[in-house]
Amino acid sequence: MIDNDVAIESRNFESRIINGNRADPADYKFLVSLRVGDTHYCAGSVIHPQIVVTAAHCIEPIRQKGSDFPLIVTSLNAAQNGSPVGTKASVVRGGYNAATHNNDIAVLLLNEALEGVEPIPMAKPGTTLSKGTELQIAGWGLTQEGSSETSPYLMEATVGFVDNAECNKILGMGKITDNMICAGDLINGRDACQGDSGGPLLSFDLEGRPQLLGVVSWGIGCGRIGLPGVYSSVPYFESWIQTYISQWESENRLVVQ
Repeated sequence: MIDNDVAIESRNFESRIINGNRADPADYKFLVSLRVGDTHYCAGSVIHPQIVVTAAHCIEPIRQKGSDFPLIVTSLNAAQNGSPVGTKASVVRGGYNAATHNNDIAVLLLNEALEGVEPIPMAKPGTTLSKGTELQIAGWGLTQEGSSETSPYLMEATVGFVDNAECNKILGMGKITDNMICAGDLINGRDACQGDSGGPLLSFDLEGRPQLLGVVSWGIGCGRIGLPGVYSSVPYFESWIQTYISQWESENRLVVQ
């Protein structure tokens, strides 16, 4: 997550779960760690054994430097464990703006299918939420604002949906666009933090099954009372993501169809 208050550049790979609890990795078999070398810096969600959705600000700095694409690590126990799989293509949403965080979403095509994962379905366009709807976040990011170390364990927290109109009033009018979703615990300060960027904001269907609603994008500080976090809206970008899934299928680039 990009922090608008603590001056962190989009090129800083240490991109958070605050006031959360240790999670059972078995509940998050779609969640992966993105790394440069051996260093975890962002997260992503598996929507197909060979495709990961993450934040554009996790990918664009690497592309700008001409570096190799990041490795993906399955979340079997913690960010430190799992077999790394390289990526062979990345697509950043057109119109991504590091200054405004608009269109902060990217899709990665992996060299090979990940093993031991369970892809998560994406929330569909037209998904509606009522104020305070409980949502879930998870990741290996910082557990305290200002810390320099990410969590060795997968953490999770429950946050509440904040509609865009209210979020704009809190964070500044015009900062929250239609392709963003706000969520947080405005009383207890549960939130994501640096290192959780690109990871999931989950909603649940009528049968209690999780679906990918958002991607950790930005916020002001970490877990500050009264301030929600901001996520890229997966329902808004779902058709764009599906376009690349279809394209890679037609090009026979997917090992697992």
